[in-house]
Amino acid sequence: MITLELVGGLGNQLFGYYAGQYLGKVKNLRVQYLLSQQSKSYFQHDSSLLDFKMPENQNPFLALSSFRLGKFRVGAARTYQMKKIVQDLEYSKIYVSPVTGYDTNLTDVKDGSLIRGYFQTYKYFDFVKKIESINLMPKKSSLWCADKISQIRSTEPIVVHMRRGDYSRFKNTMGMLAPKYFQSAINLALSHFPGKPVWLFSDEQDSSKLLLELNLQCEVNYIQTPHGITSSEILYLMSQATCLVISNSTFSWWAGKLGNPNLVISPDKWFRSIPDPEDLIPQDWQRLPSQWID
Repeated sequence: MITLELVGGLGNQLFGYYAGQYLGKVKNLRVQYLLSQQSKSYFQHDSSLLDFKMPENQNPFLALSSFRLGKFRVGAARTYQMKKIVQDLEYSKIYVSPVTGYDTNLTDVKDGSLIRGYFQTYKYFDFVKKIESINLMPKKSSLWCADKISQIRSTEPIVVHMRRGDYSRFKNTMGMLAPKYFQSAINLALSHFPGKPVWLFSDEQDSSKLLLELNLQCEVNYIQTPHGITSSEILYLMSQATCLVISNSTFSWWAGKLGNPNLVISPDKWFRSIPDPEDLIPQDWQRLPSQWID
């Protein structure tokens, strides 16, 4: 059995999950997932992979507090660091991926190992999808989301995800895409789907004003999510798009990958000043030059 530690928000958790599924199938090993790091990140997250329906009778997820070492209950430790140290002693080997994207050495990991990394690539998901059908659905399905799904399927809007919020603290490294990128992307989308409205999803309502200031030749609707709507519902809703414009965000990346859109438009440079993950952007997606906010 191998254990893979999930990190960050919903997008990064999905990358880790499918890297584990890939490894389990290639090496014919059971895989379990550790949730201890899902809230440990530079960014604020309130989402979890557990918000999705998992295969029936499958519960491969572990919480850090559930670990024991002999008679010592880890959950009783006063600090997260202490719990983590004891957790690490459970494993014969710990493998930390040296890359952010596709890891050519991942299959060399031995049985009994704990794996850490980001695994931001389409290759693991695509491998699993060739073997089994994937239909990831949120556990909770609100009336609001069901109504929006019906609308998105009937009107086929151009769905745009504009990531802002905590990215503003990392404009020089991660990078925050400028309105001109979205203008170019929406104009490209309109050349394929003329007359379609734009549905804007963003973690900042003021982002809608940025698009309105661009004088786009289309209707722009900011999708305001009611209180209590989960991130898994929003991700699933966005995945129903016929045309999707994404940010340099793993959240909207997965909306493009889990759905079946006719066109996905992405920035060609994922990060502003740090190396991009290897094999992140699928070959059938349309790339546009990244333009950044200073």
